[in-house]
Amino acid sequence: MNPDELSRAGHFHPSVFHASAGPLRQAETEPRASGAMRYRCPVSASFVLVTEEPILESLRDRPALRRRCPACGEMHLLCVSDDEADDA
Repeated sequence: MNPDELSRAGHFHPSVFHASAGPLRQAETEPRASGAMRYRCPVSASFVLVTEEPILESLRDRPALRRRCPACGEMHLLCVSDDEADDA
């Protein structure tokens, strides 16, 4: 193994921090008939379905939740719409 490879092992690649200084992009959730929620990724414009029960419970308990988007890999702030909050 090259000594240069060893010295880089404890460093983070700069791409890790490319969006860390900026604000999180918001994504408003929509309820689905199955009890899941979906949102449109603000980066890729893909629809993302949220089905994990712990995340759904967190969204019900809090008005906003940070989550890494599986569509683009960025962190988003998932927000429950006012209509959903009134229905709950």
